[in-house]
Amino acid sequence: MSNYPPTHPSSAPGSDSRDARWPGWIGGFAVGLAALGMLGLCCGAGGLLSGSVFSKMAGMEFPPPPRLIVVMTVAGGAVALVLAVMELSGGISTLRRKPSGPRMLLRYAVFSLLYAAVAIPLNYLTIRPGAEWAADIMPAQLDFAEKNGAKVTAENRAEAEAAREPTAFGYVSPFVGSAIGIVFPLVLLAFLRRPDVRKQWESWEA
Repeated sequence: MSNYPPTHPSSAPGSDSRDARWPGWIGGFAVGLAALGMLGLCCGAGGLLSGSVFSKMAGMEFPPPPRLIVVMTVAGGAVALVLAVMELSGGISTLRRKPSGPRMLLRYAVFSLLYAAVAIPLNYLTIRPGAEWAADIMPAQLDFAEKNGAKVTAENRAEAEAAREPTAFGYVSPFVGSAIGIVFPLVLLAFLRRPDVRKQWESWEA
């Protein structure tokens, strides 16, 4: 008779959910991406809304941003902030091996995809107003440079006027940015819903 206690199949190496490494990868990525997203929101919103203040401090008079861009920035930033909080919360709970973590990340993934589906067409509405606003800023910059001794040619001013027409990159960039932004949500949906993975994180409640 063996002196060793019987071994339950679930205690075999690698079969215990505590041996899984994916919570560290998934949770770490979620926390890192959420932090970067929050930083980007602060920089983007701060730069847009404070641009006129800093331009006046520098002696330049910039036109205010179009109302559509301001509304889109504020509304989109609010939604993106909520999503970032969900992603951060889900990532931390996943790192701590709590089943609420993957559940929150799945909710985050679904809402992120829905937000992207709405945001992509709306972002295209801001392309032309954004280009025209940037073109209106450039003459003020050229006037400021000329006032401080820099040589400004008619060609420089013509280039500034030509910038009112959006470029091909300007039309493509919103789609590219949104496409990159949905990669992680798609990975979360595909991975966390796998039967073997779902069984693991649901067992964390035990």
